[in-house]
Amino acid sequence: MLQYTKSLLFLLSFAIISTSFQSCGRYAKQLAWHESELARAANSNMPADEKLDILMNSFVMMAGESLKPINPKKGIKYIQKYNAANKQNIDKILNDVNAWNQSMGEIETIAAGVNLVRKPYAKEAIDLIPKFRRKYKQYKIAMNLANSITGGLSGFGGKFLKGL
Repeated sequence: MLQYTKSLLFLLSFAIISTSFQSCGRYAKQLAWHESELARAANSNMPADEKLDILMNSFVMMAGESLKPINPKKGIKYIQKYNAANKQNIDKILNDVNAWNQSMGEIETIAAGVNLVRKPYAKEAIDLIPKFRRKYKQYKIAMNLANSITGGLSGFGGKFLKGL
C-alpha cells in the first residue's frame, strides 16, 4: 500500500510540474505572437484603423490572459514582459492613430468611433478593461499601459461629445 501511495504521489507531482511548464510555454508563445503582430502593424504602411484593430485585439487578449492567474504577481509579470517587448510598437501605433484622428473632421471622427464600437473586440474591451484596472490598480506599469491605450481612443467621437 505504501508503494502504491508513493507512486501515486510521484505521478501527481509529475503532472503538476508538467502542467506548469506547459503554461509557461503557452505564455511565451502568446507573448511572441503579440510582439510579432504589433511589430508588423507598427512598421507597415497599413491604414491607421487596421493598426488600431491589431493593437486593440492584442491588448484585449493580453488583458484577458493576465487576469487568468489568481495571484496578481504572476499576472503583473506577464504584463511587464508584454510592456517591455511592445512599448515602442504600441507608441508608434498610437502616434499613427492620433495623427489619423487629428486629420479627420467631426463627422468622420464620430463615424470612426461608431465603427470602433462595432468591432468584435469592443465588447470584450468594455468587459475586461475595468476588471484589469481593478486587479492591477496598485501596479503603475499596468495602469500606464491601460491609460495609454484607452487614452489613445478617447478622441473618437470626443470632439462632438464634449459639446453636448
